[in-house]
Amino acid sequence: MDHFFDYIFFVSIIGALYFIIPLSRQGLFVVFGLLLTMLFVHLHIVTIVQKTFSISFHRIGPSELRMMGVVFVLLIMYMPTVVFYIVGVATIIVCIVLVRTLYTTQKLLAQKDMENKMS
Repeated sequence: MDHFFDYIFFVSIIGALYFIIPLSRQGLFVVFGLLLTMLFVHLHIVTIVQKTFSISFHRIGPSELRMMGVVFVLLIMYMPTVVFYIVGVATIIVCIVLVRTLYTTQKLLAQKDMENKMS
């Protein structure tokens, strides 16, 4: 349930910010939300497949993610001209984290699969 509530928290922030950011960045913001959704869905699937509860993405836990969300909101509120750069950079960072997480998990699961085939 913890990961699900973290996901609900981020979706509510993204939903609220969607109406605040300029129209020119709303499409990129939707992509940002979809990448975050993919990251959380991946985490749910890995938790089920591995039967382990992982609480962090490459040493970044839910508390750090919440703090980044709060800083993101504060930057958008108090420095609206920076929103053009923040949304793009945040999307690129989430995309890199997603690709790295998918690659690492795929490698780990392939290794476990080979161990199961050998035994």
